[in-house]
Amino acid sequence: MKKLLSAAGLLGISTALAGCDTGFAQAEDITAQIETEESTIVEKLYAITSKEASVQSEFEKTLTEDEELSTLKDGSASIFENIETRQTDLDSLKESSENLKTHLDELTKIDNEELPNEELTAVEDNLKTVKSTLDQFIEQYNGSLEEQEKYFQSLTAEDATYQTLESGIEQINGSHAGTNDLLIQLDDQLVQLQTSRTEATAALEESQK
Repeated sequence: MKKLLSAAGLLGISTALAGCDTGFAQAEDITAQIETEESTIVEKLYAITSKEASVQSEFEKTLTEDEELSTLKDGSASIFENIETRQTDLDSLKESSENLKTHLDELTKIDNEELPNEELTAVEDNLKTVKSTLDQFIEQYNGSLEEQEKYFQSLTAEDATYQTLESGIEQINGSHAGTNDLLIQLDDQLVQLQTSRTEATAALEESQK
């Protein structure tokens, strides 16, 4: 009987340790996944802004080389490919936002008092902030892409005038200003997330020594 009780006791201790290890392993795995998501977000934001920077030159090239605007009419102008590429990158950001929500939920569900709570809470708070701003950017930029596509298509209408050209450019520039403000916020917030995540990773390693 004593041997059985002893074995049962050891089993309980073993299970408790495994639970503890699992908590730390989960937290470490989640922070590693967050790091991957950070890289993806930065990469896609850079790709979007880089493509956006070439919009004017691509449009001017179309106006110069295609006086009849036939490529705008049939959708073969490079500007439409530019918009499509940015839309694809934006869709990738939507996926990243969903992944951030998943990581946040997973992180908050870990129940282990030995985990570095202060550092992990900071990661959670920064995750919420980044996701909120990222969602705003995605929604606003998606609307901007739709506006741009409609604008370039409208230039081929029979009743299109110089005013059509000018007002469309003003509208695009206006929406760009809004998304640019969000990009500045995201840049700062991603740095904060990276900092808190790095500190949490270090605290997790220190807690297990």
